[in-house]
Order: sequence, then C-alpha cells, then structure tokens
Amino acid sequence: MGVPVVSFDLQHGRIFVGDEEQLAKLFKLLPASSDVGKSATSSGAISSESSTLSNSNGHRTSVRNLARGFANRKLYEKVAVLFHYAREIEGRFTLTSRDLSDWFGLCGFKVPARMDKALDNLKRQHHIVERTGQGEWELTAAGENVALDLLEPASNGSR
Repeated sequence: MGVPVVSFDLQHGRIFVGDEEQLAKLFKLLPASSDVGKSATSSGAISSESSTLSNSNGHRTSVRNLARGFANRKLYEKVAVLFHYAREIEGRFTLTSRDLSDWFGLCGFKVPARMDKALDNLKRQHHIVERTGQGEWELTAAGENVALDLLEPASNGSR
C-alpha cells in the first residue's frame, strides 16, 4: 500500500482519502476539469495542509473540534481560523456576519454583539478580512497567513 493521501476537490465539493495508487486511478476516471486538483495534489499543497484539518483517520474535523484549540485566542485569530476552515473544508470562499456568528456560537466562543462591526474593525486594524459584497466577507492573504501560522504548530504538536 502506498503513502496515505487526503485530497480536496473544492470546485466540485469532493474529498478523497486513500493511497497514491487509488488517487492516480481516480484522476484517470475524473473529467478533464479536475486538472487543477491534480496539480495542487502533486505539488503537496493540498495534502500537507489537510493534515491540520483532518483527524488521524483521515476524516474531516468538525469546526467545533478545530475550535477547541483556539478558545483562548484573540478575536482576529479565531476569525482567521474559521474562515480558513470554511474555505478548505466547506469550500466556501465567503461568509456572512450571520454565518460567522452562528459558527462562533457553535464553537462556544463569545459572540460579538455586532459581528458586522467586529469584522469592519478587523478589516481596518488587522487587514485579515475583506468585504466582497453586501454582508459578504472573505479572508485576505494576511488572514490566511494568520490561520496557517496558528494551524501549523497545532499539527506538529509543538504547542
């Protein structure tokens, strides 16, 4: 059996867990539009990042389980991790302030009284989110770096 691989096809909302041989067979069966996923997986970008968002069985980590490690973090760090989770696991590139309020409650975090104002402040002070439309927000590159910095040590067990 080959090396274990977890691959995300965010465009089609699919996840693959298996070994390299099975992944190669799967890519032969998928339509040509999956070339984007194939190049990302071969570069290691998806499979290395997925280890932080999946458990030891290769199954997807729930947002609640992911959040347990970030309960004592600052607001901007929690927001960055939740947006990162939404992008990598849920395949959602934008969230509304209501979505984020719901996720905060689900994770047991203290929900800001006005999430839209909190996001405006995070945009202005930390530049981690950007408004994409009426009530829609997305994570910026700076926010992605915050999330990755927080998730990387967690996956290595150094914190």
